[in-house]
Amino acid sequence: MSSSLRSLGHPLTLACIGLLLVNDHILKGLYPSALTGKLSDFAGLFFFPYLLTTFFCLAGLAISLAGKHLSGLAWPCKFTLGQVALSAYVSTGVLFSAFKVSPAFNAAANGLLSHVSGLPIWILLDPTDLIALLALAPSFALLASAESTRPRPAIHRSLAVLGLASLAVLATSPCPPAQPITHLVPTEKGLYALATAWEPVSNAFISTNEGQSWEYQDPETLPAGALRSAAAPVQLPKTVCVPALDLVCYRIAGEEKLEASADGGQTWQVAWSVPASRRAYMARVASGYGRLLACGKDLDLRASDIVVLERGEDHIAVVALGNEGILRGRYGLAEWSRLGVGWAEPSPENGEIDDLFPPMIIQGETIIAIVAGMAAFIFLSMVAWARLEPGGEQTSEERKGRSPWIVGTVVDLCLLVLMALANLEELIRFVAPPLFILTMVVVSMVAGWSRAYRRASLASEARHSLWISSYGAILVGALAWIPFALWVLGTIPGYSAALLLAVIGVLLVTTHAIGRLSKPSRPASQAG
Repeated sequence: MSSSLRSLGHPLTLACIGLLLVNDHILKGLYPSALTGKLSDFAGLFFFPYLLTTFFCLAGLAISLAGKHLSGLAWPCKFTLGQVALSAYVSTGVLFSAFKVSPAFNAAANGLLSHVSGLPIWILLDPTDLIALLALAPSFALLASAESTRPRPAIHRSLAVLGLASLAVLATSPCPPAQPITHLVPTEKGLYALATAWEPVSNAFISTNEGQSWEYQDPETLPAGALRSAAAPVQLPKTVCVPALDLVCYRIAGEEKLEASADGGQTWQVAWSVPASRRAYMARVASGYGRLLACGKDLDLRASDIVVLERGEDHIAVVALGNEGILRGRYGLAEWSRLGVGWAEPSPENGEIDDLFPPMIIQGETIIAIVAGMAAFIFLSMVAWARLEPGGEQTSEERKGRSPWIVGTVVDLCLLVLMALANLEELIRFVAPPLFILTMVVVSMVAGWSRAYRRASLASEARHSLWISSYGAILVGALAWIPFALWVLGTIPGYSAALLLAVIGVLLVTTHAIGRLSKPSRPASQAG
């Protein structure tokens, strides 16, 4: 393991780690191309075997220490051409090759990594990236010579680089570059969907079942006709008519709709368009709102190309929708299908029940609903206190009610001291203000209701008012949230309608709760 740590501390390894970070987080965004895509592969493959070898040795050490009956296991951590080093390099090469060559393995591994990490990881299926395996040769040479290298890097520096390299691998941007579908090219082999984020073709997919499913295609193996089609932008508006059914035509004009004609183009009607009431929801989903490290995008459903497959009444129209995949259907059909092509995935028009649980698409509205419920409880409590308390000077017994403030202050100070002792001083300035505000609210409510109970002429009236304030606050929070949940599910189509219903619900419940806070009866004053 010492050799792998020394290799990690080598200046060449440090340069590769820096190149990986700079390329993934700066260069890919500024200059998206095949070059920046392969730079990360070369840099990562150079030092990844060092990480794998170190972790193999650490795992072996953990197994050896787990029980004395395993102490006899020989776990080689010396390199030269040792078993652990060789296993690490073979594993790296095999896994990388499978990722880049096998569609089935690529899809399964991407899904597994995304599920385990919780990040939208997508490793490109691209056999041309196998050239990066050449980086394993100088990497192995450096590892083999690390034992005799003089001077040797300090072990503490190597350990620091181990953490940095691990962070670099984890921090590699999981978001693929934007690859909107811009061209559709029908050929004898099938229908090609092409992305032209950089010239000549940045990504390509082929469908042999009229656009129902798509498989990755190496851009370098595209037919010459497909490359010629991708060389120039599609001229819009574009009109195509159905072979053997010339009166049926389709037209796109770079807008978020598809028009169709049944009279040879004399009159046009909208065959498909983005539901105006659901566009706000689709845009929020596309942006990745509420999801940690989501690969957000701008919702763009503008039609960029169109082809008609087959002939006559059984034809299929396929429309390219940029970063939203493709649209597939036929004139006269009620439903049109939006399907994903590679990274161009369609944003759903409606959510599911799972979208109402964290991470949720209405995270902001949920927070506002909770705050609204708390504010309602405070407001109703203040109304109840005004009706329950007869007024007058505080008695010495009531002044004892100040003790909750002392308790709350002591608890807050203890929490801040613990944060300081845990070396979290930088978080104190962010935590302290909301902590103090929350403490003030809680202590005020406890002190206020304690005083109200002492001053109320009947304890039952105080209990009734507390119950009304509590359930009123819960209803306010629920009615402020439910309309937005129904908006996610599509039951309430428009966001404005959900917002209006939430406001009306909050006002109605608050008014109803105030009415239930009846004035308590007061004992009759005695004549002097």
